[in-house]
Amino acid sequence: MDWINDIVSYFQKDPLRILALLGGSGGIGYWISLYRNRIRLQVRIIDLGLFNRQSEHACIRLEVENLGNTPTSLKPIVSLKGFIPRVMTKYDNVKRFYKYTIQSPDRSLSPHVPKTFNAICRVDDDERPFLWYMTYVFKPTRGRECRIYVQSADGKILTRVKYFIEMIRFRISGKVPI
Repeated sequence: MDWINDIVSYFQKDPLRILALLGGSGGIGYWISLYRNRIRLQVRIIDLGLFNRQSEHACIRLEVENLGNTPTSLKPIVSLKGFIPRVMTKYDNVKRFYKYTIQSPDRSLSPHVPKTFNAICRVDDDERPFLWYMTYVFKPTRGRECRIYVQSADGKILTRVKYFIEMIRFRISGKVPI
């Protein structure tokens, strides 16, 4: 508690230091507006489009919205990481990586306007596994990437914390929840 007293006494010695804190380097309002108006994406997966035997590629449909105030665009590659359970393989849990390509040439994202995209991934017939604990990564040209955590083909979206807790359990036991 001595550090609190030190801070209070620092500002009591010279009260104008509070103005420097609030107004210096643009002020707190400037930093708050930078944080609130940062570029971030909200992604909603409409159709997982997991690998089916009828087509030569997997196709996902997604809706992306730019929640910032400045326009940005989406990079053409969406990456997917998923795990194949021990039950379906001879060995330990197998991690697979896939790259989806967004088909639309216009990937620009205006602020607060949702836009629908289709992305496809070409795979061989022997690479059509049933994946668990999938992570889709969407990257804008400016701003932070957006990750969507999906438990299984049911399309159940998980939070980051729940995903990592279930992943640890899955990696240790090799069992998937039923």
